[in-house]
Amino acid sequence: MKRMTALVLLCVMLLLMTGCGDSGTDADAQDLKWHQCPEAVRNYLSYVKQNPYSPDDRSYTYINNEGFATESNRANTKPVGITVDDETFYDVEPNVPTPFTTSDSKGTLTALDPLRWYNTTYRAQNTEGFSGEYYDVGDNCRDLGGWKCDGGTVKYGMLVRSGELNPADKELMVDQIGIKTEVCLLPTGKQVSQSSVWGIDWVGNPTDVDYMYNISDSVKDQWKLYLGAIFDSVADGKPVVFHCGAGADKTGTMAVMLMGILGCSEQDIDTDYELTNFIHCTDWRNRTYPDYINYIEAIKRVPLADGLADSFRNRCISFALSLGLTYDQINGFRIACIDGTPDTIIDSSHSYSVTNTLFNATNTNSLQNVAKTDPYEALIEPEDGYTLSKAFVSIKMGKDDASDYYYKGKISIPSVTGNLEIIILALPQEAQNLFVKDDATDRGRIRSNGELSEDFGGQLVTGFIEASVGDTIYYRSDKEAGANDYDGSMGFYASDGTFIVQLMRVQTLTGGWHWSSDMKSGYITIPKSYTDTGGKTHDLSATAKVRICIPFTSMDGIYVYRM
Repeated sequence: MKRMTALVLLCVMLLLMTGCGDSGTDADAQDLKWHQCPEAVRNYLSYVKQNPYSPDDRSYTYINNEGFATESNRANTKPVGITVDDETFYDVEPNVPTPFTTSDSKGTLTALDPLRWYNTTYRAQNTEGFSGEYYDVGDNCRDLGGWKCDGGTVKYGMLVRSGELNPADKELMVDQIGIKTEVCLLPTGKQVSQSSVWGIDWVGNPTDVDYMYNISDSVKDQWKLYLGAIFDSVADGKPVVFHCGAGADKTGTMAVMLMGILGCSEQDIDTDYELTNFIHCTDWRNRTYPDYINYIEAIKRVPLADGLADSFRNRCISFALSLGLTYDQINGFRIACIDGTPDTIIDSSHSYSVTNTLFNATNTNSLQNVAKTDPYEALIEPEDGYTLSKAFVSIKMGKDDASDYYYKGKISIPSVTGNLEIIILALPQEAQNLFVKDDATDRGRIRSNGELSEDFGGQLVTGFIEASVGDTIYYRSDKEAGANDYDGSMGFYASDGTFIVQLMRVQTLTGGWHWSSDMKSGYITIPKSYTDTGGKTHDLSATAKVRICIPFTSMDGIYVYRM
């Protein structure tokens, strides 16, 4: 009995050591990569990338004219599989190593191309015992994932466009891909039924009106139904398939709007629209089709919602808002659909504007509006060769100074209560302090004739500083400002010392001097000319040096820089 037990244990150890009964050891794991996208489609996408479409000229197309799709070929709209040990794998998410196991192998599969067709099952209409179908089924099914958009790329598996659905594809599209909602864009007379053939949530056109290439008032109810359902489903974590009969025109109309709202480029939107030519090759499925062009132009004429800058994305968003859909719905959809960090679309009627005036620096927060009482966070980054040490910083929130919310390059405002005006001037790392004590006077100001008055306390005047039109002069002090009636005067002089003109603070309230709230720093960019309060224009083009009056009684801790 003991000998039998020993033999059994020995066999178990040998099995574990040799890996018998396993599909391979980790050392044997394969990392397999292949092109899941058909070659003809890859060639078209590569050509468009190298020769970008112009959104201002839709008089030409590559899809037919360059010979990429001259006839319909269903094979070009199905993924290319990879076979391992007589087992073929399809429908792998692009550029994501996906584990696999067969009887003899294991490892990862990586599909190299961003475009993802699905291996749906084609069947001619009304065959295999089916009836009441108006179209062939299981055709032209592809993901909108992978396209570049606001802050990243469109997520895979969230938005799928297709032709009429095949009930046989439920296992692939529902169980494997995770589709939860079907949006049928067909008019009632062409719908197979008013429920999903995949047994999932269903939303469909309740009328016989066709919305194709149309955003007029006559079809706005349909648009609101479709977009509202798609927004809410996706935001709720329920991926959507939207389709018509061929997955071409009505589906293409919807894809344009959705990609636009996500911030995809017009070039990529045109390219996606044209991909249908690989299965339905016709002149009206390319970017030169008049109805398609008219549709794009109609979107570009949509009135912009308040606070939105002019762009194709914002025209699409403005259209969705005009239907009565909300900012929350749009933002929820964008967040759920974008693999990255999309901008938040702000309702300007409930928001404050953000204005950035930055010199030699950038603001990592690109928001142009922020919702009332929301926090505002931003990181200011100096350009190469510049520093934020001793930088000019002025932050206004409404009429109030908010500069205290800035610290070492970071702005952190807990609750925004007014329009934000951010002014920051970064300095060169090797900036030279041009203030020279021996050339300055601490009891003076600049008279209208360019001479100094030395009986005016509380402020000082620098010596001559070389500067010309376009230069920015910046001062700051480590001390508290001392002048209660600081006049902010500045003298402009030619290279030989000839006086040109005096600039007073009252004359520089717009486009001239900018001061911090505590007056401890300020800057001015020398203009080509300025008009005084009397309406006279002064030419400053001959300026070669300047003297400035600044509000301090102490000459210690004074810095003056030229940029």
